[in-house]
Amino acid sequence: MDTGDAVAVARERTIQALCHHYAHDRLTVEELDALLSRAQVATDTRELDALLAGLPAVTAMPARVDGGEVVAQLGPPGTPVRRREERIATIMGEVRRTGSWTVPEHLRIVAVMSDVKLDLTEALLGPVTTIDCSAWMAEVRVLVPPGVRLEAAGGAFLGSFTERWGTDGALPSDAPVVRVVGLAVMAEVAVKVAAPGDGRKKKKRLSR
Repeated sequence: MDTGDAVAVARERTIQALCHHYAHDRLTVEELDALLSRAQVATDTRELDALLAGLPAVTAMPARVDGGEVVAQLGPPGTPVRRREERIATIMGEVRRTGSWTVPEHLRIVAVMSDVKLDLTEALLGPVTTIDCSAWMAEVRVLVPPGVRLEAAGGAFLGSFTERWGTDGALPSDAPVVRVVGLAVMAEVAVKVAAPGDGRKKKKRLSR
C-alpha cells in the first residue's frame, strides 16, 4: 500500500507531466481538465501512473518544483540574453514577475489552481512578445507598460479573459508589441495597459 507521502509526490509529478504535455499540444484543454480532476482524487500511485498512459515518457522535465511551485529553468539564472521561449508552470502556487526582467520572445504560462502576476512596466522587451496563457481554476494578471501596442485574443470556458487598453493615442509604427493569447477554464485572465506613471521607469527595449 502506498504511503501518503508517496502518493503526494507522485501526484505532483503527474500534474507537472500533464501540464508539460498540454504545453506541448499533446492534450486538449478538455482532456487536461479531466485528467487533472482525476489526479486530485487518486489514492495510489498506480492510478496516477494510469493517467499518463499513452503519452510520451517525460525523462527530463524542464522545470523544478519549489514549495509547490513549478517554474521553468531553461538557462542559468541571470542570463542577460533574451530567450526565444520560456515556460512558467505553477500548480497550486504563486508566481510574481516584477521589476527589471528580460521577457522572452514567447512566454508560455500554464497555471493550475494558482495565482500569476506579470508586471512588464520595467521589463526588457523585444520588438514582439507573445504570451500564451492557459489557466485552469487560476488567476492570471498581466500589466503592460504604456507606449506598447497590446494585442489580446483569448477565450474562456466558465471563466473570463478580459483586456483593457490604455489611452496612449496613436503609437509609432515601431512601438513594441505584446500579444496575449490563450484560454481560461474556470479561471480569470486579465490584461491591461498601465496608466502613464504606474511604472517607476519607462519601458526598455532590447535590440535583436
